[in-house]
Amino acid sequence: MLGHFASPGFPSSYHSSAECLWTITAPDGYQVKLTVKWFGINQQGQIGNCGYDILQVNDEVRGRSRMMGMFCGCESVPALVSNGNKLWVKFVSDANGHWPGFLANFKAISKLKYLLTVFKKADDVIES
Repeated sequence: MLGHFASPGFPSSYHSSAECLWTITAPDGYQVKLTVKWFGINQQGQIGNCGYDILQVNDEVRGRSRMMGMFCGCESVPALVSNGNKLWVKFVSDANGHWPGFLANFKAISKLKYLLTVFKKADDVIES
């Protein structure tokens, strides 16, 4: 399972007062990996404070939603991997949206393979 999605109108300016929600569900035993390839939305406000337009990513842990991150401006968005098999991505713009927006890719990854990769990386760090 893999795919992509983008803010409305990307790569042209997104719409004012937009609200979009994407739900990505991988098969059981898999996690969702989200990679934002391009990101540029209105920040307005202090660095680290999303004042107007946001991209919010949540996953589900034991039936409860958990925020993984909230992003704005032109900051770099790290690759995110869900804990379970679901990921929700929400994009909201205010009445003054005239930015390109974002482009994101997603894919299902084997939970076991991902955990083995994480442990291998940790082992490499310990041995170095």
